[in-house]
Amino acid sequence: MTKSVTVIATLISICFFMSISSAAQRNIKPAGKQALTQYVIAEVLQLNDEIVITTTAYKDHLLIVLESQQVELERITREVDLQQQLLRQDLISRKEFEENKLAVAMANYSIKITKRRIAGAEKLIAETQAQTNSVMMQQEIKEPEHRTGVTIRYDGKAQWSLADSKKIENFFSSRFGYSLPVAARGGTDLHRRMNLDHSNAMDVALHPDSAEGQVLMNYLRDAGIPYLAFRGRFAGKSTGAHIHIGKPSLRLASP
Repeated sequence: MTKSVTVIATLISICFFMSISSAAQRNIKPAGKQALTQYVIAEVLQLNDEIVITTTAYKDHLLIVLESQQVELERITREVDLQQQLLRQDLISRKEFEENKLAVAMANYSIKITKRRIAGAEKLIAETQAQTNSVMMQQEIKEPEHRTGVTIRYDGKAQWSLADSKKIENFFSSRFGYSLPVAARGGTDLHRRMNLDHSNAMDVALHPDSAEGQVLMNYLRDAGIPYLAFRGRFAGKSTGAHIHIGKPSLRLASP
């Protein structure tokens, strides 16, 4: 087992026990083993999102450090090339020249370490995303609807795509007399920044507990259309309450 996988496994174990403890402290009584499992899975998925977000920020910082290190290496290398000429003319000491050569070696070593850390961060991100995608796909197969305190997910089997969105919009406007408040149709800059594949999904700016939200979700269930409703912010997935129509957005591969 790789070190990064071990880290993920350890964090998930911690999350499992913290989730149970948190449920007990808030007097949450899951309806049997299945409900508890769903609660813990939701906590694990949120933890995975936080791992990806934090590690991505760490990788971005390392990329800035690497750029600075490479600039410094170029500067020192130019100095050594110049000093080599000065050494031939006996204008500097051998000791001074060797010290600068050592500085070049140390700069190269620092760059090597930084690149290794970047590779480790990328591997952790990829493994965490793969695990998240795997769990989401398995849960989609097992049960049609899953509820947590923040989300409601319905794994409808209809082959829905953005091309079918007009039917939903027509239903909503005929029912309520105004247009469906579409917040995002397909992928946006926000989704790309969150590293989510939202290419075949639509976000609607409705709270799932509102009258309009309830009617919309009932319509989607009756039509077998998958959706994921958020009651509020969910780290790495949602910045606020809305209804995501389509299959849950999988994590994009790290660039």
